[in-house]
Amino acid sequence: MLLRTFALAFLLLTVLHPGRAQMQRPPDEAPSQFVFLDASTWPDTASGKARIDIRYRIDRGFFVAVRTTDTSASKPFLRTGEILIELFDSTSTSASRKIERISIPDVTAESDPADPVWYEGAASFSVIPGRYEVFFEATDRQSDRRYVYRAPNTTVRARDADPGSFTIFPVAAIAPVADLRTALIVPDNFGDDMLFGAARQLLAAVSMPDDTARSVTVEYRISVLEREGHPAPPLVSDSALVLPVVRGVGMRATREPGTAAYTFVEEPGSRIGFIAIPLRTALLPMRTYSLDLQARAGTAKTTATMTFKNVWPGMPRSLKNVDVAIDVLRLIATEASMDSMQSGGFNERRDALERFWAQRDPTPGTIMNEAMTEFYRRVDHTRAAFATMQESDGLKTDRGRIYILNGQPTRVDRTLNPAMGYTETWTYEKTKRIFTFVDERRNGNYRLSASQK
Repeated sequence: MLLRTFALAFLLLTVLHPGRAQMQRPPDEAPSQFVFLDASTWPDTASGKARIDIRYRIDRGFFVAVRTTDTSASKPFLRTGEILIELFDSTSTSASRKIERISIPDVTAESDPADPVWYEGAASFSVIPGRYEVFFEATDRQSDRRYVYRAPNTTVRARDADPGSFTIFPVAAIAPVADLRTALIVPDNFGDDMLFGAARQLLAAVSMPDDTARSVTVEYRISVLEREGHPAPPLVSDSALVLPVVRGVGMRATREPGTAAYTFVEEPGSRIGFIAIPLRTALLPMRTYSLDLQARAGTAKTTATMTFKNVWPGMPRSLKNVDVAIDVLRLIATEASMDSMQSGGFNERRDALERFWAQRDPTPGTIMNEAMTEFYRRVDHTRAAFATMQESDGLKTDRGRIYILNGQPTRVDRTLNPAMGYTETWTYEKTKRIFTFVDERRNGNYRLSASQK
């Protein structure tokens, strides 16, 4: 989420994995992250304590699927496991823990790390104000493999609200809703990041200066956070947003398995209200941002600052590394364009790559570039699908090159000629093109022998 209450640095016990789906610096092209955690805290005035919510999103492929013996089951496979979330106070004593049993019906035993299907959940803790360490453990029941996160130097600060104070507590980034009181609240829950290419609202809890205020005036600025940690001039801003405050309610997680959704319930004794701040994030490029908030209720004022990135869960793997993404453009770019994109530092190369694709964007009014996305999805497919014993990178094969330039063929025909070996013919009905590949040595190394239109 947006919340920088703590930054989670995830480590697998056996596998290192990257951070968020961002365009990274070279040299390595990293695999996809499969676990996201985030925390939000705000006063729970009805109980006189503080509220800590830990939300998680985990690729359900982590849990091994087995065929179920239950003939009445709706799906043939079942994934089972357990999620443990525990808070430790400043004396390293367990303050509270929650355990969730995982049972996920599935139609297949397969999973795709590049296109994960998420299982979500949330654990709410009511604790006395203070600092807490977070322990998270996911266990697969079939294989007994575990994913463990615990960082002794990373803490969550649970705060209380002074009577009569005016403070904003960011809770979650959510899809726009018209009426908070009646809406199903679904946090994006990709760590502390927001979805790339989507407009979002920042759900925030507010302690109000008095019991009569029913609105809050908000202004915000979103700026690129430079490498030295200083924000650049604002890219997006809004001012004088008069937002209604939902009073007398509390947030409660739904009991629907596999979701981290909330609803509001009546809580007459609460001094906390909730507001939804519309953020113009739909056209923001993939960067790290600083969000600065200023709010006013009557004569009372408060401020808040946080940082976030855009996350693109379906981002093609070959697009995550700028140098890799540029290098594969040799198939469609001129030498002059390649020289330009490969010059300068990281920021210059990234900006040049974005300009290259912006000129080819079929929908220039949106931040998502469909032509770019399709191209790099073809690259991802090509590298694995057309790899051979002689060439481990399918991108460098003739079939790989034709696939990237033309996409999935309408029809593929393969024949065996005792004299010439295997012949594979790709037909593209829409463009009336036919490509013929020959594997003379019958070792999987197909060479383009003919093309016609």
